[in-house]
Amino acid sequence: MLPANNLAFILSPVVTFELIGGVIALVSIAAIASWSYNVFFHPLSNYPGPRLAAATRLWYAWHCAKGSLPFAIHELHLRYGDVVRVAPDELSYIHPDGWNEIYGHRPGQSEIPKDPSFYSSALSSPEGIFRAPRDRHGYIRRQMSHGFSEKSMREQEDTIRHYADLMISYLSTQANGPKENVVDFTRWYNYFTFDVMGQLVFGESFNCLQSSGFHPWVSIIFDSIRYNVFVRCTQFWPWLSPVIRRFIPKSFQRRKIEQQALSREKANYRKTIHDGRNDLVANLLKPDSGVTDLEYQSTVQTLIVAGSETTASLLCGVTFHLLNNPEKLEKAVKEVRSEFDSADKISFVSVNKLHYLLACLNEALRVYPPVADGFPRRTGSNVEVINGQPVPPNTAIRMTHWATYRSPRNFVRPNEYLPERWLGNAPGFEKDHKNALQPFHVGPRNCIGRNLAYMEMRLLLALVLWNFDLELCPASKLWDKQRVYNLWEKPELKYNFVNLRKPIIINGATHIVDLDGDVMIVLRNANAPFAVSELPSPAITEEPTTDPFAGDGHGGAPEKKPIEEFSYDQNRANHNDHQKDNIDDESRGKTFRIQVSAKHLMHASRVFKVSLTGGGKENITFCQQGSVEMTTEGWNLEAFLILLKIIHGQAHDLPQKLSLEMLGKVTVLPDFYGCQRPVRVLADMMWIRSIMDKADIPNEYTRDIKL
Repeated sequence: MLPANNLAFILSPVVTFELIGGVIALVSIAAIASWSYNVFFHPLSNYPGPRLAAATRLWYAWHCAKGSLPFAIHELHLRYGDVVRVAPDELSYIHPDGWNEIYGHRPGQSEIPKDPSFYSSALSSPEGIFRAPRDRHGYIRRQMSHGFSEKSMREQEDTIRHYADLMISYLSTQANGPKENVVDFTRWYNYFTFDVMGQLVFGESFNCLQSSGFHPWVSIIFDSIRYNVFVRCTQFWPWLSPVIRRFIPKSFQRRKIEQQALSREKANYRKTIHDGRNDLVANLLKPDSGVTDLEYQSTVQTLIVAGSETTASLLCGVTFHLLNNPEKLEKAVKEVRSEFDSADKISFVSVNKLHYLLACLNEALRVYPPVADGFPRRTGSNVEVINGQPVPPNTAIRMTHWATYRSPRNFVRPNEYLPERWLGNAPGFEKDHKNALQPFHVGPRNCIGRNLAYMEMRLLLALVLWNFDLELCPASKLWDKQRVYNLWEKPELKYNFVNLRKPIIINGATHIVDLDGDVMIVLRNANAPFAVSELPSPAITEEPTTDPFAGDGHGGAPEKKPIEEFSYDQNRANHNDHQKDNIDDESRGKTFRIQVSAKHLMHASRVFKVSLTGGGKENITFCQQGSVEMTTEGWNLEAFLILLKIIHGQAHDLPQKLSLEMLGKVTVLPDFYGCQRPVRVLADMMWIRSIMDKADIPNEYTRDIKL
């Protein structure tokens, strides 16, 4: 032990102050020495860039935290040229050759590995395809390649088209509504892409379109993106990490744990589906796939985020820039509407004829790339040659998308939205370096979902432009002024509906669920005490057609009756889509005619599908070209309309609360028609919760609650 007088001397105010001052002085000297070395003596000291960025990571971390890093790097490239030093040990490039030199195939050599300081904060674990080492990445990718092939994508067209139609159906209802017809496209594009990816990866959608809201699993993803950027910055100074983590709300940490658990649950649910479907992850689940559970779970989580948020961002970007450039919008709309006289003819294959629309998408990828930042690699123990200059070992190198695409070195008039530059040999763009645009990257780790993204973007954009005339709201005029945290932090993107293409109303409809519907459901003896329904073969009423499947000349085709002319009644459509139906005893025993969509019915319900198709080509032809009439009997009208609106993605128009009696009438319908899942999601989210505080109410979705 120290003598008491020595301990008192050490703890005296004067000595304590001197010790603290000495520590501060030593730290300052070490910092100045480190900064001086980085600026003047470091192996990268010959590369151009601001001295603050060369001296310390503070410049880099500051712009990361502000969400302005891609823009700041762009300014540096404008000043210094094709290569710039953005941190003591990191270089950014914009020359097109950099894509292959940094990320491309290197025959006879190993790839330049990913920078661990960047990827360790990613949403996925190290076992997944996004962060796996080279050998495992290649193996997992080969197992998945068939699911992402162009042939496989065409097999998924019905699924993707279903969700596109759901979105168009909602927008149509909104456009014809009595309220202010303003829609936030940022949310609805995200609803679409997350529902599609949920269906193709997990075997069930997130029901974002059905519920007009984000699933909790999706919400936590948006919260995680900015958090992960801050975590990445703390890795430059490891001693800061515990301090930063103290400021993370416990509620967020709890939600992230819940999201991870839900992710595992959904991934495991997909394993239970054994119906032979050929979706994006089917090959990963084969017994002999050689893919571990950790690799599978991490990979599907990556697919959801990468395949949803990036596609939604591009759709937002192209829609914004078109509406901000009316002459470009007019050309795109004219091309789509002159090529197709019906929205049903818009498909994955047919949209490839829309050369101007495809040019609009390419230009949007340039001026608003879904990932504006870059994905750094880190050189190993050998010197690499990039852009004709040696790069020392242990150096982070990257191509920065935003800086590359906005550089006047690569593109003429880089800050303007000019789709014409992608139309062959358009004059004025001869000096463009088209190969500088690589939004899906190059090399063995390029984006595996490129085909899927292109198909989703082309199909949905064509449908939106064919169906609607849109006008950008004044509040969204500066929508593209955003921050970037690896992905864009997108605000609301609001549009007004100026006009809606005139729908076709089937003669005699009393209720219209889908304004463009081609099926009339005749509900007889409505509100009967005991509903017993039959679905006989549909009776067909159709305009005469020359289709070869219409008949064989031997009396095999049913008699066709021409549809009578019917004037479109706007008030009728609005009344049925935007008012809650008042159902009482007066409607008992009456007959109602409900206009709906064959595509929605067949996708949601196996019973409706069998009834509409009958397994024969003839009925399919009728569904596509004419109106089909089917009869059902006895159902409660209000309950039946609720079911049909759920099937058509009109959750926004549903009652927020139901009585227990009405809930029972609703829940018996999906059992009969075989469409339990979408109804169950809404029942759990809204109706069942609203009555849980009442006594003696079952707390599980079982037969008890129906009784």
